[in-house]
Amino acid sequence: MQWIERAYLAPLTVQEMIDSTNPRCSDATITVGKHNTIQINRGFMSMISPVFCAAFGPDTKESQTGIIDIKDFNYETVKCAIDYCYGQAFEKKTATEVTDMLRFYDKYDIQAAIEKLETWLMNNMTIENFPPTAAYAWQYSRDTLQTECGMVYHDNITALACRPDFAELDPIVLAGIVQAGVAASKVPNRIPKCNKIGMADPPKPMNLFRRFMNTIRRNPRNS
Repeated sequence: MQWIERAYLAPLTVQEMIDSTNPRCSDATITVGKHNTIQINRGFMSMISPVFCAAFGPDTKESQTGIIDIKDFNYETVKCAIDYCYGQAFEKKTATEVTDMLRFYDKYDIQAAIEKLETWLMNNMTIENFPPTAAYAWQYSRDTLQTECGMVYHDNITALACRPDFAELDPIVLAGIVQAGVAASKVPNRIPKCNKIGMADPPKPMNLFRRFMNTIRRNPRNS
C-alpha cells in the first residue's frame, strides 16, 4: 500500500453534518423574546451542557414541549453562542460580544467554549477592549484572565487611566486590577505587554496605587 505523503483532510464540523431538512437534527427550540427562535438538537446540547441536559430530563416542562425560554440574554448573544458551539466560524467579534457569550456559557456550563473564548480574550487584549474584559474576569473570578489583565494594566497604566470606560469600572474591579498590576510588577524578567497594545512607559510599582486613586477621584460614581 502506498501512502499519500503530506495529505491533510480537515475534520468534519457539527454544522457540516446537520441536514436542515431532517427533523431529527433539530428537535427542540430556544425562544428569546416574543419573536426570536433558534433550532437546536436536544442530544447535542445535553452532551455539551449539563444545564441543558437537566432541562431535557424526564418529566420536565422543557422535555415535554421541546422549548427552552431564555429571558436574560438578547437574541444576538444566544444565536452567536449556539452557532459557535455548532462549529460556525468565529469572526469579527468585539470583546463585549465575546464576554456576553461567555456569560451565556457560564450559565449553561459549557466549559469547552469558555476555555476557547477566554484564550481569545487573552490573546487579543488591547487598551480599547480592556474594560469589558476586566469586568468579566473579576465578575466571574477568572484567575488566569485576571493575571493577564494585571500585566496589561501594569504596562499600560497611563493610557488606561485616561479612558472614561476604565474609570467607570466597578470600584471592586478597579481595586482588583491594581492588586494584579502590583503582582505583575514583581514577576522577574517578564516581557512587557506593550507591542500590540501601544503603550506608555511601564510605571514604577510605588506609583500604581497613587494613580489608581487619582482615577477614582476623577469619577464621582466610583468615589
